[in-house]
Amino acid sequence: SSGMGIERDSEQILTQACTILEPAHAKFGPSSLGMFEKCPGYQNRNEETDASARGTRIHKALEKNEIEALSEEERPVAQRCQDFVDSLIADRLPTLPDNDYREIRLPIALHAGIDTFGTGDRLLIYGTHGDMLDYKSGYRAITDASENAQAFCYVIGAFQKFLILQ
Repeated sequence: SSGMGIERDSEQILTQACTILEPAHAKFGPSSLGMFEKCPGYQNRNEETDASARGTRIHKALEKNEIEALSEEERPVAQRCQDFVDSLIADRLPTLPDNDYREIRLPIALHAGIDTFGTGDRLLIYGTHGDMLDYKSGYRAITDASENAQAFCYVIGAFQKFLILQ
């Protein structure tokens, strides 16, 4: 019977190691799906650029409520995102979200055995209703949410993770 304890301990250590080694970005992640729609041979280089580093700083500041720590150029971009979140919450006052998730990792099971994951920037849950937000800080035009593959994936992931959502 002492062998069973060792097996369970080994399984727990392996599970923790796998959790630590999870990749930061999926091979076919939601943020790249729009490009795959346009060009099925698209390959994301996952290289950091000045624009992606700027976006990362803005996302981190929003996640941690530290907008004031951003540069003078970045602060207004983050503030517009925060103002939008604040307006969504204000529209429902006096009710506050039951759950407010920031930088939430969402496993996403698509059809035909295709699985991926993505990180939603903010998910506000009010009972069975959820507001999924994905901050944008770049200079490129963004496909409207009603046609945006990345937004669809995050919403699918939210529905799959939180079965209460309708």
